[in-house]
Amino acid sequence: MAGGSPTLDLDLVWKAGPQPGLPVDAELFDLLDAIKNTGKLTEATARVHMPYRQSWGLINTWSERLGQPLVSKEQGRGTRLTELGERLLWLRQRIKARLTPHLESAASEVERELSEFLKVPNPALTMFASHDLVLTELRDFLRERPGPKLDIRFVGSLESVIALCKGRCELAGFHVPSGPLGREILKKYEPWLKPRAQRVIHFVRRHQGLLLPGGNPLGIRTLKDIADKGARLINRQRGSGTHLALQHMLQEQDIDPA
Repeated sequence: MAGGSPTLDLDLVWKAGPQPGLPVDAELFDLLDAIKNTGKLTEATARVHMPYRQSWGLINTWSERLGQPLVSKEQGRGTRLTELGERLLWLRQRIKARLTPHLESAASEVERELSEFLKVPNPALTMFASHDLVLTELRDFLRERPGPKLDIRFVGSLESVIALCKGRCELAGFHVPSGPLGREILKKYEPWLKPRAQRVIHFVRRHQGLLLPGGNPLGIRTLKDIADKGARLINRQRGSGTHLALQHMLQEQDIDPA
């Protein structure tokens, strides 16, 4: 971008097919997602700006390499993802959500190490923070403008506060629940907070809850329902604000975290 500082992004490369595996075209995932949302290949190709023939060629190529079809066409029912296509798309979204914070942190580290060679005019402020999409938007917003830049390392909330206390960063982003639960969670941070040397800036408020399959087939309404109905829960990483809050809520309700 003209006038902006050089940036670096890291992404995952998927490989599939007989050994050695070939990199999966990134457009394939966009096309599968469009088919899932539209149910028609003609609409899906328009959404991803890909010619119809090229789209079918891409689908057929990777269906052959994977040994099973990724989509199916039925008279009167349009184009649908097969079970393999559904699972592949779901796994890609799941893995991307899990690894994006780590990839963004790694990209920031590489940018920082290369800054003197890339002649970045403004040194970046280092921020350790629990992952939040608003922070990545803020970092990208500052990249496009003159002035200070933001180098973000995504770690847990508690680790962020500890890093600030030890002088490893200039800013620390952490999450605290509102109300009585927040006062209890703050006790975890208190050993690392220095009111005379630090300042707290309220940045954003957000709502949190449980993400459930469509239709909520198990009828889960509370944390106790998860244990009673034998559901599986994917927790946030240890040290994150959400993990701290959830552990405290389980303890309050006498629910075994296992």
